[in-house]
Amino acid sequence: LGLVNRIITLARLESGDVHIEPLAVELTHVVREAAENARDLAAANGNSFRVCADSLGVAALDPEMFARCVTELC
Repeated sequence: LGLVNRIITLARLESGDVHIEPLAVELTHVVREAAENARDLAAANGNSFRVCADSLGVAALDPEMFARCVTELC
């Protein structure tokens, strides 16, 4: 179901159906939060996960979509 939702979101983005509202986002905070979630999943499977994200700065972007992208990468 998660994969289907991601495909639908991507299709909506490509079709222009989703309006993206760029906001100033602290990138380090978003990356660390996604890494923490991935770390928990990795530990549950007997793996480890480490991310080095210091002072990534601020960017104007859609925080929800960026968080989704980083989570998928993790």
